[in-house]
Formats: sequence, structure tokens, C-alpha cells
Amino acid sequence: MINQNVENLTKGSLKKINLICDYCCSEYQQIYRNVIKGHKIINKDACPNKECRTKKRKESCRKKYGVDIATKSVEIKSKSSKTKGGSGNCVESYKDEIISLYNSEPNISVLEISKRFNLGRTSLIYAMKEWGLDTTGNIQEKTKKTNKERYGEEYYLKTEEGKKKLKETIKNRYGDENIYNTDKGNEILETRKNTCLEKYGVENSLLIPKNLESNEKKRQQKRIDSGKVYYKGKTVKEWAKDKEMAVSSVYGRIQKYGTGALDKEKNRSELESLFANFLDDYNIKYKTEVQIENSRCDFLIDKLIVELDGFYWHSDAVIKNDNYHQEKRLLYIDNGYTPTFFRQNELYADKFDIVKSIVLNKLSKSTKIHARKCNIYGVDNKIANKFLKENHLMGQGQGKSIGLFYENELVSIMQIKRTKDKNYDISRFCHKKFYSVIGGFSKLVKYIENNIDINSLSTFIDLRYGSGNYLENFDFKHISTNISFGWTDGRIIYHRMKFPGNSGYKEGFFKIWDCGQSRYSKFFSE
Repeated sequence: MINQNVENLTKGSLKKINLICDYCCSEYQQIYRNVIKGHKIINKDACPNKECRTKKRKESCRKKYGVDIATKSVEIKSKSSKTKGGSGNCVESYKDEIISLYNSEPNISVLEISKRFNLGRTSLIYAMKEWGLDTTGNIQEKTKKTNKERYGEEYYLKTEEGKKKLKETIKNRYGDENIYNTDKGNEILETRKNTCLEKYGVENSLLIPKNLESNEKKRQQKRIDSGKVYYKGKTVKEWAKDKEMAVSSVYGRIQKYGTGALDKEKNRSELESLFANFLDDYNIKYKTEVQIENSRCDFLIDKLIVELDGFYWHSDAVIKNDNYHQEKRLLYIDNGYTPTFFRQNELYADKFDIVKSIVLNKLSKSTKIHARKCNIYGVDNKIANKFLKENHLMGQGQGKSIGLFYENELVSIMQIKRTKDKNYDISRFCHKKFYSVIGGFSKLVKYIENNIDINSLSTFIDLRYGSGNYLENFDFKHISTNISFGWTDGRIIYHRMKFPGNSGYKEGFFKIWDCGQSRYSKFFSE
């Protein structure tokens, strides 16, 4: 508090005045102008003593931000994440590039992102959390990969070395290799029991209703996998063999319709009927339900395989193997086939024509145009977005657009966006439906190389209906392949970041995994 008359002093006065500390009651002096500044948040004075200044600082922070330390407040964290990282670079200015990179490389770590964009790691984490990006999942995946390379297991404690070390640690701390033979173990068990009683009304977590249901499903699946579930004297595996169906498909029918469903013949689904009608309209010969090793394909057209994936039956509500679609694709390739996988939302409304165009192009039934007969022009964003919505399964992308025009009509387009410095991504590339522009891709890439100051150009191939093999002919190098997923409730599908981490399960959704996304890059500076 002020301990003298200051009526004659101006707010900017540099005169020292006498004060009494509001925290330790000691007397001290301070310049009057600084005293006025110090009263802006709370009308208290603190002497030079470190403890008193800390008390005032915390009290001021509580009043202004609701926390003891300003950097812990949501407001300051948000402001910090959007301004300067430790490197001095603005995190917010890289938002689109970071999100694009995160979506295209599911296993990339926060550390790797911070290195690529030269950003402070702490500020980057704050920003990524605000954008709805999971900053822990990728680290966990990288840890698993490292453990696998070093120890042969995804988790260190699953190795013999890890188990031995854990036992030694427990014995050194508590006097016994088995912690539950010690007082600490009894304490842990008692805490678990009390927590379960308080939260769920039962002493053991295994008795919680949702856990009982989940464990019963696991036990049933285990019995089926081991061949111990019988119907009319045959196991599920034997039924699957007789009906030339996958075991998981038979199990799915039992779950939905009961064992009586095994007596019925497999009916053609709505998706299969739609696709068969399209092939019939074009007089294309095909076979259905063709057995290839331990798998069956929906449609076989010469050497082209077409799989039609319903959301629910191809999600992890039924298929527990995350790599199922990727492994199925590789199995078909190993047997000399060209596989394609389309989802139920792609066979309805305006997208079905795009699917038809992809299939006809793979069968060499598209109208062909030579790129040498086309002119290259920049394409207005509005026109580009409309063209992509009508001709690309994923719709519009980001960045500037360059197109090939045949007789003044746009027949092919490439959309590119800058990711960092002179590095660019192809966010979209496609031809007009039912057309194939021969040499179109290479002509557009050559134009970019000659007209843009560029170090590298990268593209991502959805392996559900593409391969990327042709890119190596144009000096693109394969960089990585990673599988990813979307969230589905059986009717619609959302991007995986709609529910970060595994939070989609709590909302009643399931994961549906793809065949993988492959990244290819061409380096012009080499």
C-alpha cells in the first residue's frame, strides 16, 4: 500500500515513493509510474522479495486467466500456438500443410512434423490439439515400430528381456516377483474393488454389463475360429468351405440372422445388382463369387476384379483385421489380377458414373484423346471445383489448377498446392468421365516443371482403385504406403479426424479400413 501523499504526482512521475508490502508488511520504495502500472489488474503492492512477487503474480493470473500461471490458460496456449514457435516460425501459417501431411502419413510423429516445418514442438502440439489432430497416436505407432525393429515385439514388456526386467524391478521394490503377493498388491486390488463399486456398483470390472457383452462376443469368435461351434454337424469353417465364403462372412450372417441363415443361398446384394446392371448395359461379360485361394471376389471381368464394400459388413464391427482389405488386394495381385474396391456411397447418385468411368478405363473402353492435340491453360477455381466434383471420386481439392483443353473443352485437370518452400503436392488429377487423355499426366507435369520454380512434386494414390506403378515411368519414386480408415455407422462415412483417436467408438461408429495410400515424389533438383 502507498505510505505517503501522492496527490501532487502525475501518473508518469519517476519519483520514488514509500510503500508497504501487502504480503509481508515490510517498507520499501518504488518509482510511482511503476506502482500505477502494477495496480492495473489488482490493487496490491509486492516488495522485491521473491516470495511476495510470486504471490502477487499468481493472484493477478487467477483474476485475469483463472489459473496460477498464465501459460496454463487456454487463451494464452491458443495465442501461443497460432503465433511463434520456438524457431520463430508462425505455426498457424502452416495449418493446411500440416493437416494435409498428417492425413497423408498416418504414422508421422509430431517431432517429424516440427522438423519438416522448422517449428517449435510445444507450440505445434498446442496448435494440433486445437485443430482436432491426435498428437499421441502417431507417437505410439512409431514406438511400436521401433520396438518391433529392436526387440521383435511391438511392446517391450512382451519380450523375454522385458518380462525379466519387470520381475527384477518388482522384486527389488516390493520383495517378491509377483506384486500381488505383497502388501502393495493387496492395496492395488482393494483400490480397484472400491473404484468399481463406486462407479459401476460391482466389485469386478468383468461384471460390468458392457464388458460382459464384449467378452461373450470374443469368446464366441474364439470358439468359431477354433471350429468348436456346430450347426447340423458342421463347424463354421466347414460351412464356409461348402458355401465358398470367407469364415468372417459366414460368422457375420450368423450374427445378423442366426444359424438358420446357413440354410439359405447367398442372395445378390443391392450394390451387386446395381453394378451387374451397369455391366449388362455395356454388354460386358463377367463372373461373380469367384474363389481365389482363400478369398472370393464379387466380380471378375477378364483380369479385373471389382469388390463392392458395404460400410457395416466391411467395418471392424464384423472384420477384426485392420489389414483385411490391404491383404486381400495383395492376394489378388499375387495371383495376376488387377483389383479395385468401391464403397457403397460411391455406387449411388452422381458418383456411380465416376465408378463406371474408372472401370471402363481399366477395360480400355474409354474414348481416347491424345495429349499432343490438347492445349494447356490455367483453370479458374470455380470451373476447376465443378469439374472435379463431377469427375473425381473425392471431389474438389486445394491449390491452383492447370487443365488440358481439347477443341476448347476441358478434358483433364491437375490441381497442385505448395506444402513448404518449393515443394508441391498434386491434390487432384483426373480426366473427364468416360475419356482417357493419353499422355495427359506427363504433359501437365512437364508444364509444371517448366513454368514453376519447384524442387519436388508429390502425389498420393488411393490403392482401392489405383496402383501408382505408372508413376515410376515419369521418374517418381515410391516414398511410403500406409493404411488409414474412416468412421461409419453403416449408413454414412466420415473422415477419421471427425473423431480423433478412438473416440468414434463412444459415438456408436466403427472403423472401415482402406487398402492403403501410397506416396510418390519426383525431385527436380536432382
